[in-house]
Amino acid sequence: MQKQYKFYKVDQNAMNSILPVLCKYSYKCVNNYVVAIEYDYMSNSYKELLESMSELPVSQYIFTTSVFYKILINMIHESVEIYDIKLNSLFEEDNKDIAMCINKINKQNREQMLGELLTTLKWYNYDEGIDISYMSFGVICDEQICNFHFYNNGIIAIDSEKSIEKIFGMLKSIL
Repeated sequence: MQKQYKFYKVDQNAMNSILPVLCKYSYKCVNNYVVAIEYDYMSNSYKELLESMSELPVSQYIFTTSVFYKILINMIHESVEIYDIKLNSLFEEDNKDIAMCINKINKQNREQMLGELLTTLKWYNYDEGIDISYMSFGVICDEQICNFHFYNNGIIAIDSEKSIEKIFGMLKSIL
């Protein structure tokens, strides 16, 4: 069953005081100042989560192009399989080039082809925009491939509970 988490940056001075408040949620501490709040879009909406979190000393963690860039580099170095990177519809032509790079990375020398993909994405990394809509990956956990997807609104969707700890462990130094 898929799990979804919304990432938040916590005011560093408020981390100790905010954790007891978060007990009403299922959450994970990603690092010293980032938490991921689990939510079930079927029972409580994204809007409800945003409204309740707006009362706290936190801000949404949006996956900007520079964050996506760091995630991508880390995932390749961790030998995580890349499935998809989609840019906003304004850049539809670039999506085809990116898909070709991903295909080469997954079939050929990862480190060599990483350079080509990063060059293709480099100009998106110059600002804090949200030109990348999402990235999808696959990681092996307990001899099973587990898919996970990052969305630019600060959401991660993870297809298997088996991989949650592994994925959050990889994110600890990135976010």
